[in-house]
Amino acid sequence: MSEEASEAVDGLDKALVDTVGHEVGYAIYRVLTERPASATELAALLSQPRSTVGDQLRKLIASGLVECTGEETRRGTTERFYRAASPRWLDDDVTAKLDPRQKRRTALRVAREAAVDMSLALQSDLLDQRDDWCVGSSRITVDSQGWRELAEIHRHALEEVERVRDESAERLDGEDDKPLRAISWVMLLELPDG
Repeated sequence: MSEEASEAVDGLDKALVDTVGHEVGYAIYRVLTERPASATELAALLSQPRSTVGDQLRKLIASGLVECTGEETRRGTTERFYRAASPRWLDDDVTAKLDPRQKRRTALRVAREAAVDMSLALQSDLLDQRDDWCVGSSRITVDSQGWRELAEIHRHALEEVERVRDESAERLDGEDDKPLRAISWVMLLELPDG
């Protein structure tokens, strides 16, 4: 990130931009937005050295993106568990302050993750288990006002996804209902002419 962009984007937003820009840090953050995990579990899940995971966890905690949820003693050692403090997304106020290279790197990282998630979902045996899944794409031409309206629709959709996640977590705490893992990607990208 350029020094000017770094100064303009501060706090949690800067931390999130930096995290998205780091492969292991972003992978850790994505896991912790879904469920709590220990450093040992993260290292095994991500096939990364424990020291690398530990370094990234320290950065995520210092930035305020990740918090400790508790400790558990296992085989004579105390293991800490972590979770994302507040799952977030980068909005236009933040991305407007990034330099073009950082915008591209951030968008490519997120798009790659979306492609991997979609591939896993489409190749799984779960695809034919539900009739109420959604896949859609709309290639449209809009004016600048239409673009702003689309951006607002996408922001609202992200807020609704987070609301459903939070309310589901509360319901799952007290029920025997089976948790269903889901991925919801909301993207609005400009296409080149042609």
